[in-house]
Amino acid sequence: MLKTRLKSRSNGLRIIYSVTINLVPNHLDKRAHKYIGMVRQASRKYGVDESLILAIMQTESSFNPYAVSHADALGLMQVVQHSAGKDVFRFSG
Repeated sequence: MLKTRLKSRSNGLRIIYSVTINLVPNHLDKRAHKYIGMVRQASRKYGVDESLILAIMQTESSFNPYAVSHADALGLMQVVQHSAGKDVFRFSG
C-alpha cells in the first residue's frame, strides 16, 4: 500500500521522495492544541495576537515542528537560522 503513495522526482542534483498519508479531518486542530500553551505565553510576552501566531504556524509548517524548507527555514514558524539571531538581537536591543 505504501508503494502506491510513494512518489519521487529529481531536481537535477538529487532524487526527492514524498509519501502521501491520509490524516483525520481535524488533524490541524489536534496539532495546534499541542502548542496553545506556548503560543499564549509568547503572545503575552511579545504582544502578538495568539491568532496571528497560530496562523503563521499553520501556514508555514502545518504545525509540524520538524518542517524544513528548501531555504533551510526550520520548525513551526519556519525560522531561517542565519537571520534569526539578528532579529532577536534587534528585538531585545
